[in-house]
Amino acid sequence: AQASSQIDREIAATVGVEDVTGAIAQASSQIDRDIDSCDVVAAVGNNEDEDVRATGDACESRDGWPLTVVLDRRREDPVRGGLFAEGFKSFLDPDTYKGRVAVILNRKGRSRLLACKSCGEIVRSADGLSPMIQIEDELVSRDGSERRPAICFLCGSTVLRNLRIGLTRAHEELAALAREPVGHLTSESASIPPERIVIGTEAVLRRMRTAVVVVFLDFDQELLASRQRASSQALKLLMLAARLLGSKTDFAESTSGVSRSAKRRFDGRRLVIQTRQPNHPVVRSAVRADPSISRRIEYDRRKTLGLPPFSAQVRISGPGAESFVTLLSNSVTVTASSAGESVTSDDGVVIRGPLKGRYLLRSARRRPLLDALARTPRPSQRVRIEVDPLRI
Repeated sequence: AQASSQIDREIAATVGVEDVTGAIAQASSQIDRDIDSCDVVAAVGNNEDEDVRATGDACESRDGWPLTVVLDRRREDPVRGGLFAEGFKSFLDPDTYKGRVAVILNRKGRSRLLACKSCGEIVRSADGLSPMIQIEDELVSRDGSERRPAICFLCGSTVLRNLRIGLTRAHEELAALAREPVGHLTSESASIPPERIVIGTEAVLRRMRTAVVVVFLDFDQELLASRQRASSQALKLLMLAARLLGSKTDFAESTSGVSRSAKRRFDGRRLVIQTRQPNHPVVRSAVRADPSISRRIEYDRRKTLGLPPFSAQVRISGPGAESFVTLLSNSVTVTASSAGESVTSDDGVVIRGPLKGRYLLRSARRRPLLDALARTPRPSQRVRIEVDPLRI
């Protein structure tokens, strides 16, 4: 007690407050009022929980976000850990979450990456250039040019291990884990399955009407996608999931006699992200219910790399793409660069490709690029021209 009193006196002398206990109580009351006036968004995993407080318009914008749970998988074995993180099963409990559960995995097929259990070799095509994927009981190359039975090309073993399972296999494992029927939904599905738990591609986020839990089984796949706008598209998926879960304000308005913070904290709706990158800006945006975190970083990245909207891009594809690009190159002064590109010296238009029959045209300014396209004659074959394409 004597030591505690001495500490209080030292704190009071330092901060200029006579009643330290009263000041702490007053600050605690202010925090409670702040929590009631705005939302608290929690993230769990290996990181500490984070409280986010704001006022005014920020509070209103955060009302549209559900409580976000991050299942940090960094300490799990990447091979033996399987597809479901520790703690995932609790979100399937029908007594806790009374409603539909949507599980997202953007990988069709049975397996997207296989290894031989006998020799450990990655199952690849005959030329060894690309991994094979499993569809039903057959191995198929990514471009569909090669098919063979499910055997190891090196040692002939028929026992293959899934390193990255697809949607079909995940559906089977999820049904076994939940011990109840699980629906399967993709863009090709004729109707929405009636089961309480539904697993599928991102089509689930667009076709289902409502859910109380949305789980992204492999969000790293979206964050690490080899696309220019991977971060923006990953954040868009989280926004679609938030829309499917519904606004927390909708729940709060239907409940009376309970504080706003309590309503939102216990409404039972959860956005669950399984990832090995819990500190990624997109994940932090969802945890803090603040998309501007990711937006600011993405803005700086695009400005540094000269990506749209700080430049213009056009993708040319189709049977007549090669002829069209040849005509475009002949219509302007072109010099070949050491990187295998073609650069127009007068307009500053960079021509890259072909890659799988597609060309990418880039320019620091939009007008020269569009003028070059406008004055180039069209070939007889079909040409597809995409200005600032969403996926590159």
